[in-house]
Amino acid sequence: MSNRMWDSTVEHAKTCILSGKLHVYYADDKQNIGVIFNNIFQLMGLIADGSYMSVDSLSESEKVGRAAFQCTTSEQFLPLPIF
Repeated sequence: MSNRMWDSTVEHAKTCILSGKLHVYYADDKQNIGVIFNNIFQLMGLIADGSYMSVDSLSESEKVGRAAFQCTTSEQFLPLPIF
């Protein structure tokens, strides 16, 4: 999917009513670090060593690093647990 097409899809998704469900993706089986998304794959926060950090509490450098991780995750199309 091209960047333009992806941007258009995301903009449309933002106009939809969200269910309020969140999805978590853990990078490994140890589940030390998890990334939390809403249903349109917007980064909502992180879980690190059992502590939740909202996206608003992250520094700019943490957001950039997590954005790269987010892109990798969304490209894998893994089934994400819902909570």
